[in-house]
Amino acid sequence: MRELMWSVWPLLAVIGACVAWARLRPARTSADDAWVWRTDLALALAVAVLYGVAAGFLMPRFDLTGGDYVEVDFAGYCRSLGALRDNSLKDWGVKHSVMTGLLLLGPTRAIGLLGALTVGALVSGGVFGLGIYLWARVAAGRVAGIWAVLFTLANQSLVWLSRSPSFYPETTAACVLGTAGVAASLRWRTPRAVLAGGCGVGLILATDVRFFNIGVWAFALLMLAVLAGPPRQLPIRALAAVAPIALSWWVVFYGHQAVMGHVPGPGAVRQAAGFLNDVQGFPRYEILPRPKGIDFVWGVDAPWAAPIAFLELLHLGASVPASAGELTSPVMAREAYLNPWLPLIGLAGAGALCMLPRRPWALLAALAPTAPFLANLYLVFHTLPHGRHYPLGMSAVPVILAVGLAAAGGERWSRAPALILGTFLAAGIFDLVPAYLAPTSPWRQPETARNRVYDSLARATGAPPVPNLVNEWPTGEDAVACVEALGPDVAAGHLWMPFSDVPVKPDPTPTKRWLFETPPEQNADETTPESAK
Repeated sequence: MRELMWSVWPLLAVIGACVAWARLRPARTSADDAWVWRTDLALALAVAVLYGVAAGFLMPRFDLTGGDYVEVDFAGYCRSLGALRDNSLKDWGVKHSVMTGLLLLGPTRAIGLLGALTVGALVSGGVFGLGIYLWARVAAGRVAGIWAVLFTLANQSLVWLSRSPSFYPETTAACVLGTAGVAASLRWRTPRAVLAGGCGVGLILATDVRFFNIGVWAFALLMLAVLAGPPRQLPIRALAAVAPIALSWWVVFYGHQAVMGHVPGPGAVRQAAGFLNDVQGFPRYEILPRPKGIDFVWGVDAPWAAPIAFLELLHLGASVPASAGELTSPVMAREAYLNPWLPLIGLAGAGALCMLPRRPWALLAALAPTAPFLANLYLVFHTLPHGRHYPLGMSAVPVILAVGLAAAGGERWSRAPALILGTFLAAGIFDLVPAYLAPTSPWRQPETARNRVYDSLARATGAPPVPNLVNEWPTGEDAVACVEALGPDVAAGHLWMPFSDVPVKPDPTPTKRWLFETPPEQNADETTPESAK
């Protein structure tokens, strides 16, 4: 019986029974789930806090092994943030948005680089949960929003964000929150809803040049919302849509997003080409220099050049050989992280079509913004499936599941079946009962947390070295700059490493930087903490 509970069939049976119940006895209230500020704002904030706590502290014990941090090019983020703290962008990594770093500037000065990146990931987890909730709530109601958050907690790739000391949590959260604004503009098409969509597009485009495709698609949907509303309000809607986008471009232009001094870094097309050039069998793609090329950086290039760059991104994606997806790495990644979700995604997509006859704009608000997310998901799982690339595309999956489930049950669920289904989902997700979505389900493969480089960089400031980490000792330009940036934190006593499984007590008067000198030979059995062996 226990083995049966791990399979998808019991979950589908419960979903089917609750959907049938909801259709037989629907709620008697209006199907138009109108936005009520007092109710919706309070619920959204409560959901954000609860999701942030669950994703940051409860689920990682299941989803991460070998430590509590996942290191993603940590030295590069450490280097960039340290440069920003010191009012110099000479060491800023050109791939990343300065705007993202500005969010962490205050915490960096208060608790140091290590703590700021960690706290930033935890807080961004709550913002990400807020965006997921709002996106699903706008399209299919409050119950769908809560279900979407539950499905998000069941997705390892998304929980991973809350423990990633990088800029991925902040940028992904901004992207999802911005998409929720665009969904609102499609759903209601009023001046205030369109203003939310304009703010969303501006947020996406300002966050990171690598989200350019999502921003351009969101802009196209926003223009559809502007044109589809009542004709007499067209000028107001157009102004509400364009004003925040223009402000975003202006702020980025003067804030030098992805621009060092006045020299632009790689934009959307060059980033994509560099990524695909690592794919086995992909024809090497040459990007012309910026003055003659088709690269695009928001806040630097003219906005009307965006469609050309977007078409070039589509061309790049279409150029990937089909054989790339049959390599061992993509196949294993799909089997571990994507295929288990496909039965639910297929049924949810079919269920969402139930909204088409009477609520077409709600369906459009739910599914249309997912297009670039799903395209990203397909590209990653068929080219270079690195763990840090999953979350952006996977962000659309909980929304599709929740909206499809809500739509399959009719226009409005009554409380009883909605509560029963939500309770069943929560019990499985939090491992209270054996279930397909439980974190201990046999198909799960916990991510291996790699906090060793993170810890080694801290020791390189003068803390006692751990001999068995010598093979993982950080090297390269980013690591050297990161260690230099950590120096002021050591002096200020800000070498804070929450969640680390290797305790570090830095020497207050360090005499060596082990990054540059060979650590002395020591007996690992006597000097290495047990958790580091």
